[in-house]
Amino acid sequence: MEMRVEELARLAGTSVDTVRYYQTKRLIPPPRRRGRVALYDDHHLERILRVRSLQARGFRLATIARLVAGDLDAADEALVAEVSGISRLPGATGASPAGPPVPATPAAAGEMLSLADLAARASVPLPLLAAIEAEGLLVPRRMGTRDVYTDEDVAVAGHALTLLEWGIPLPDLLDLARRHHAATEALADDAVRLFSTSVRRVAKARASAREASGAHGDEVSAAAYLVQAYTELLAAVTALVAHHFTRVLVRTALEHIEDVGSGAELEAIHEHRLGGDPVAGAAVAS
Repeated sequence: MEMRVEELARLAGTSVDTVRYYQTKRLIPPPRRRGRVALYDDHHLERILRVRSLQARGFRLATIARLVAGDLDAADEALVAEVSGISRLPGATGASPAGPPVPATPAAAGEMLSLADLAARASVPLPLLAAIEAEGLLVPRRMGTRDVYTDEDVAVAGHALTLLEWGIPLPDLLDLARRHHAATEALADDAVRLFSTSVRRVAKARASAREASGAHGDEVSAAAYLVQAYTELLAAVTALVAHHFTRVLVRTALEHIEDVGSGAELEAIHEHRLGGDPVAGAAVAS
């Protein structure tokens, strides 16, 4: 059925300006022209409804453009939803129209907080939190179109305040945060590329091979596989990185104390280790 832009907007439940905006962003194909009259059809209506559905679920327009253009498939859509937190937004169904249910993770549980909410909850001045966030020490979760924080970030904000209360100068702390953030981003880039090469490409290649052989449901199974891989690998990598950093930090601290510490300091550390402190004990043992 052919229709003018006004009829298309009415059927899609949106405005003429929105239809034209989608067109400028190449979210819908250009209309057919009959002289000076632009004519749309059912394909345009379906595309607009798809775009609006993805927007309502929290996808960004750049991602939507790739989805509707076919650059990303159902497996990619499920993975993007999981990584960005869309699948865990309040009121989300946990499933994409073309993908499987996506499990929530414990890290995403609880109330979603703004930076101001976080400052109030953690009893930390908002300007201080804003400065720490700007240096990359405090990283929000991207939940759809919003940057949010969770109960975990309340604890992190409290830890940052503890550092300052023990006399660590704020400029030095922020400088350390800048260097840590830069190094972490570089490692994260490498980790994401490794995941894409070793897991995502392999999963999609296998799904394509099964599809070519006439198997069904491959997009759904590939999506479930990628989401499960991301969830399990994220937990594993987080544990490995935290464990390694703690071991190196504590060992470096003990080596420093052994080099410059007094006899009383060394004795206190030794007694602390014998008292059963798991971190210091493990570090000394290593």
